[in-house]
Amino acid sequence: MVADGVTPDQPLTFGFWRCFVAVGGAGYVFSLIIAIFIASRREDHKAIAKLGFLPAVLGISEPVVFGLPLVMNVIFIIPFVLNSAIASLIAMFAMNIGFLTPNAVDVPFGIPILFNAFISYGWQGVVVQAICLVITVFTWLPFVLISNKEKGYQIKEEI
Repeated sequence: MVADGVTPDQPLTFGFWRCFVAVGGAGYVFSLIIAIFIASRREDHKAIAKLGFLPAVLGISEPVVFGLPLVMNVIFIIPFVLNSAIASLIAMFAMNIGFLTPNAVDVPFGIPILFNAFISYGWQGVVVQAICLVITVFTWLPFVLISNKEKGYQIKEEI
């Protein structure tokens, strides 16, 4: 279709999914890792975040999803479910105002964050993906702070 000179007009593609819905894994797990580095006082969470950082950059979230675990985790379920929707709405808004255009190139799995957006959408995709990452980090932060207060992980004063 694009080879025939037709401009792409379908916003929801596999490239959109890779660049804006599942960045760093489903639920924006990469943003969770950044939030853990910023605000977590739990050494177990920091260890899992360090282990899962590089895979998350490449879109593999399983070390964190099953390492923390996020599965069946009452504290982290809200941002895990909502972050992809929040980021999708941001990207769709960018398309609706004309800042971002539908992509003609769908990036394969494993292309690092920000590079995949550049390949699919150009510099505008990088800007939108960076905005999504920043907003989803702020979405994760209150829940990381709550997880610091879980029973057995409270910070105790040394006498």
